[in-house]
This record gives sequence, C-alpha cells and structure tokens, in this order.
Amino acid sequence: MLSEAPKARSRSAAGGPPPSRLLLSSQKYNVKTYFVYMVFCADGTYYIGMTGDLERRLAEHNHGVNPLCYTFSRRPVALVYSSSFDDIWEAIDCEKKLKGWSHWKKSALVRGDWGSVKALSKKHGSR
Repeated sequence: MLSEAPKARSRSAAGGPPPSRLLLSSQKYNVKTYFVYMVFCADGTYYIGMTGDLERRLAEHNHGVNPLCYTFSRRPVALVYSSSFDDIWEAIDCEKKLKGWSHWKKSALVRGDWGSVKALSKKHGSR
C-alpha cells in the first residue's frame, strides 16, 4: 500500500506538483496485479514464485518450458496457494517470507491451519 508522499518543497519546472506526486498519481491509472503462488511438486516439495499472469505461469511449470527451472524435473505441479497484490514490493516481500518458511509451516498454510503457522513461527523465529 502506498502512503502519501511527503510534502516536497520543490515543484516541477512547469510549476505543477513535485515529481514524486506525479509518480504516485500516474500509478493510480496503471495498476497491475501480481500473484505470489505456491505449487506442490511431484516429489513432495513446494515451489514459491511470483508472476503477473498466474494461469500462464502454472502452464509453463507443467509443460516444462525451462529445463533449468526448479520444477522442471518435479512435474506435475499443483497450485496449492496464491495471493494477489497491487503493489509489486508487497508481493516481493511476501514471496521472500514464504521462501524462508520451513516445509512444515508451508504445509500448515496450505491446510489453513493458522494455529500451526503461528506455533511454528514462535518455535523457529518470526519469519
């Protein structure tokens, strides 16, 4: 979520709002949705990623588009969790947090077992 930019003392050369305000106002009209997703792989592991097109990305994982991708040799994969964001930085933060979680904590999230997610957070730090 974007907070209002601090009031700038300078104005643009044309006398309009400062550049930081222009950037924030232009973002209102160019909103894109980003997805953080988790797939369960055939070998029992989880893969976490971020994309702007979830359906396309899942198809790429399952068709094996990139032999260097983690999921290439672990197909098929199944979507087990996704969350959408309008702010790319929030999506990146979420992806990083989930990637730092243990397998057990990811499994608890997939099950919707918030008690276990919380307990595993206390047990292994606050990731």
